[in-house]
This record gives sequence, structure tokens and C-alpha cells, in this order.
Amino acid sequence: MKLAIYTCAHLRYSVLDIYIDWLNHIRNKYDILPVIVDDDPKVAERCNDNEIVHLSAPNEPLGKKFNTISLLKAVDFDYLMVMGSDDICNMRMIKYYFSLMEQGLDFWGMKDIYFYGIEAKVTKYWAGFQNHRVGETVGCGRCLSRKLLDMLDWQPWDGSLNRKLDRSMTEKLITLGVKQHAFEMRENDCFLLDIKTGGNISKFKQYRGPVFPNRSLYEYFPKNIVDKILAL
Repeated sequence: MKLAIYTCAHLRYSVLDIYIDWLNHIRNKYDILPVIVDDDPKVAERCNDNEIVHLSAPNEPLGKKFNTISLLKAVDFDYLMVMGSDDICNMRMIKYYFSLMEQGLDFWGMKDIYFYGIEAKVTKYWAGFQNHRVGETVGCGRCLSRKLLDMLDWQPWDGSLNRKLDRSMTEKLITLGVKQHAFEMRENDCFLLDIKTGGNISKFKQYRGPVFPNRSLYEYFPKNIVDKILAL
């Protein structure tokens, strides 16, 4: 089975380069179709150099940019994994996703996440939503079947929005009555890291949770990738 990994990029080239290094790392073992959306020539050049599918779209509204996914309707893949251009996950998580693909699930994602703040030079663990959204999956790492994309008419997000895109997808899934498989990463030895820079919509300081030792990142990712993260 083939997994498309889909992201929208915008500036932050040093972080995007880490993301591309990560893509090349996981492509060595799994059947991955990497896709990056942006109208920046520097992003297009990076995609061409690394054999990544590049789609062009303006950055605003962000929901419309993400819905550029509709251009992939004629492309061969079985599932779509949504990532930010500042997100990476360990190989064990990709393996787990392929096992869920084999089970035929239509939607899944994780409830918790790790953040690295480049200004604070700190990694922290966030256990997930504790408010009215408790149990909801975070936006990055969500995975949708091709069948579900058809049900959504290849418009998973509200195209008019610049914020709250994750919630807009959740509301569409609720309306369709889609069963959502939400898991905790630590249950399956999965690890997804979101790199927070000053340009993120959601800020590092708004997430509360225990500190995770930076040196332990080497247990989940290749040395060259962690070295670049810690050098940001």
C-alpha cells in the first residue's frame, strides 16, 4: 500500500530542510508519496531536487491552500497522512500507520504530541486536549483513507479559514458519522515532534507539560536530523 505524506510549507527554510531530510529517511523503507504545497520558488526547487511532488497555491486562505489536495485525485495512493512542514515522526510510527492501513481504517490520529521550542531550546510532552475537545486528535499525523477523501469530496478543511483548520476537519467528520481512531503515541512507541519557531500559528508557550530531555531525541531520530534541530 502507498502512503501519501502531505504538507503545506511557508518560509522557515531551515526547518523545511529538516522535514525533507526526514522524508528521505523514511522513504528508504516504505512506499511513500511525499507532497508539498506552496507557491514559493525556493520550495519548488527543493521539491525538484528531492523528487517530491510539488503543488503551487498561495498561502491564504490557509484552508484553501490545504484543500489543494484535490489535485491529487488522479494520483495513485491509498492513504493520506497530514503533516506540518515542521513535523517529523519516528520510523516506528510509520510502521504502525502501515499496520492500520492494512486493517482498512478510514481515519486515525494521535491525541498527544511532543514540541521542541527553538527559542527555549526545550522539548516538552503535551498530553492532548483537556477541554471540550478532550479525546480529539491533533492536526498533524492525521491519516485519511482514499474512501474518506471521496466522502469529503476532497475538501477535508473549510477553505475559507486561516485558523482552526483542524477543528473544521473534525466537524466534517462528525457530520459524516466517521469513526475516529484516536491513540496515545506512548501506547505504540510512536513519537511525533513538532518544531516550534516564532512563525507558528500556535505558540510553544501555550502548551503545558513535562520537559523531555533533548538528548533522548537521538533515540527516535537519526543523529544528523537531531543535530540540525538542536542547532536551530
